[in-house]
Amino acid sequence: LKVLDPLGRRLHRTAIELSGSEILNVVYGVFSEQLKSANITLEPTYAFRGFKVKCRSSALLGGFINVIDNAIYWLNSRAQGEKKIFLDADDSGFLVSNNGPGIEERLKERIFDFGETTKPGGRGMGLAITRETLRREGFEIELVKAGLEQQPQFKIYAQGESDE
Repeated sequence: LKVLDPLGRRLHRTAIELSGSEILNVVYGVFSEQLKSANITLEPTYAFRGFKVKCRSSALLGGFINVIDNAIYWLNSRAQGEKKIFLDADDSGFLVSNNGPGIEERLKERIFDFGETTKPGGRGMGLAITRETLRREGFEIELVKAGLEQQPQFKIYAQGESDE
């Protein structure tokens, strides 16, 4: 929570412009110890760092924190070799992927349902709450790359912006 404190005065305001670089700073602040101890590399692109959206920062940051927390879990439990989380952007939104296990195509939408989980001991609340919160703020999250042989990739974008 200390990491989010500098943004605290912005959390209850109307929309602000938030860049990938600012998101990256928060992600490092929240996860630096976990990433280091698990030997996971975070690989942001220049496109990610430079991409900007107008939003309420609390909703968007919460979405990134949840998706990255899930990626860390799956990389720790099932990844072989180097463990990496990729942060990128296209012309309409942010992309978050990792080189951990793929997500079955049949679960592409179900992973966002409340109570749906494949994580042992999981409650299936994180992605459901993330999607609901982002939608209230005019954003969407979806799994754009699914399949057991595919590196999972999530996209977070302003509603009406994606052609996926």
